Amino acid sequence: MRIEAHAELILEAYKATPDITLAELQALLADHGTEVALGTIWRFFARRGITRKKRQRTRPSRIVPTS
Repeated sequence: MRIEAHAELILEAYKATPDITLAELQALLADHGTEVALGTIWRFFARRGITRKKRQRTRPSRIVPTS
């Protein structure tokens, strides 16, 4: 796989900037001569068990006493 040849570059960029977007990684790879789809980058991280989803904060659960 072409993207695997750039694994070190991708992981270093992710380590330096954990909130880097897939589009930014796509542009970085394009600068290095490799054009890939966003899904390819997403699967790259999925194979390594790295999640890229940002979750919204939710309120903590609260138990309401009943009378």
